[in-house]
This record gives sequence, C-alpha cells and structure tokens, in this order.
Amino acid sequence: VLQWMYRKPSLTHEVINAYVDLAIESGKAQIDSGVHDILMCVDYGYRNSSWMSPKHFHEFVEPALRRQCDAWHKRGAWAILHSDGNTRSIMDHMVEGGIDAYQCIDVQAGMDLSEVKQRIGDRVCLMGNVALQILEKGTHSEVRGEVERCIRSAASGGGYVLSPSANVSIGTNASNYLHMIEVAKRIGKYPL
Repeated sequence: VLQWMYRKPSLTHEVINAYVDLAIESGKAQIDSGVHDILMCVDYGYRNSSWMSPKHFHEFVEPALRRQCDAWHKRGAWAILHSDGNTRSIMDHMVEGGIDAYQCIDVQAGMDLSEVKQRIGDRVCLMGNVALQILEKGTHSEVRGEVERCIRSAASGGGYVLSPSANVSIGTNASNYLHMIEVAKRIGKYPL
C-alpha cells in the first residue's frame, strides 16, 4: 500500500476506504451493543519515523481516519488510536483525523512524552509511555521512577492515563506491573 501511494493513488484510496467501511460497520455494531469507545490498533510508525510522509498521511489516511472517527462520534463513542513507532512527523494529522485519545506513545521509538503533551496534549487524551523493558526487567525502584517520569511529563492539567508504551506480553513481570499500578494510585491522583 505504501508503494501504491506513489504508483497507484486511486487504488490506494479505494483499498483504504473499503477497510474503513468495514471498520465503521464493525464499530457501529460494537457501540450499539454497549461499547463506549473503540480502540484502533494501527501502527503508523517504526523506530525512526512514520511509515509514510506527512504529505501522504494527510492525503490518504487522515480523511479516512476522520470519516471513521466521525461515524463513531455520531453514535456517542470515543475513538482511541493505538500506534507504535515514532509518529512525531504525523501527530498533528492524527489529531486532525478526529481521534479522542492517543495510546502507546512508544518510548522505545524515541517518543518524548513531554513533547507529545506540549504538541497535542490540549487536544486529545494521552495514554502510555511507561517503558516495557523496565516493566519486564527493572527493579521496583526503576518502575517507580518510570511512573514518576510519566506523571511529571504529561499529567499536569489533566488528560493523561498512565499505561505501558506498548502491548503487555504474557512474559511481563507481574510484580512490576502491579507495582506500577500501586505507585500510580499513590501519586497519580488529581489534583496532583
């Protein structure tokens, strides 16, 4: 599909719109059965950058994302976008696409939570950025430091949900995960 953006743009629009039509119908059915928000798991980046240029994201993805989010908003649900990778170059376009929350904020891809908060934190809820490698192999002291870093970076003014920066695997240290929750309950309540 990334190659088609250059070589076959009309086909790219058709493919993206076909998938969006399916996603909208699936989301509507979920919302009608009682779901309050839809989590879209779409990785727009990798370790160093976004998968596509901001120009291509704006042309191909942003209108489709907007159509999807608008459909769910009309039914009263929130649209949460999960994206691994470095999305720095397309973050504003993601927000313009109509998302209500951005989940992941991939610390391993160099995403700086303070920068993300400053750029888009007044327009969407931010979720994530706790480093998985610390949850998996760190000490309780390191986990506490990660929680403190994230809260210090993004919680001021509201609009932040503490969570890991990516999917938690079955191999994650349960003791560290529970410790993250305990620390968050202790220091992460509003008002800070």
